[in-house]
Amino acid sequence: MKRLCERLIHIKKLRGAENPSAVGLRGDAAYNSPLYSGVGRTTFLPAVVYTVDENETQDKSILTVVANKTLCSIHPVNPNSAKFYQCTKKCSLTLTFLKIIGNKYTWAKEALTDLNSDDIEAKHFTTDPDSSAFKAAVDLHQEKLTRTEPEQFPRHPTSAR
Repeated sequence: MKRLCERLIHIKKLRGAENPSAVGLRGDAAYNSPLYSGVGRTTFLPAVVYTVDENETQDKSILTVVANKTLCSIHPVNPNSAKFYQCTKKCSLTLTFLKIIGNKYTWAKEALTDLNSDDIEAKHFTTDPDSSAFKAAVDLHQEKLTRTEPEQFPRHPTSAR
């Protein structure tokens, strides 16, 4: 994906952009299909994927993906005791059960920080209007990790075609 970021910066330079690193981005989270616990009454979402794509070219290329899950595929539940086997360093779990999987702020900040390492900053950030993802872009700017002050485009990314 680094190659896509470099290509995007090159395109913006060819277009004469004053700051080719400042890019229009779109971000949204997708949640894994719910598993049911508590005799089918309680929904449990075991994974989240936060995706950020560029909104500058016709391609709308995905620039970064953050994937996290609360289930370990290496250390399953012991069927005899209904408890987890002791996890080791090889555990595939990336989130504890105490983390809120719907925290778009955390996932957006992680994704935007990753993009910042590839010299991409959010200029215009399209997110869900009720999402805290835009605050992540603002916080990165206020923490002086990015130079570009982002602008929010509060519409759903699927409607921004």
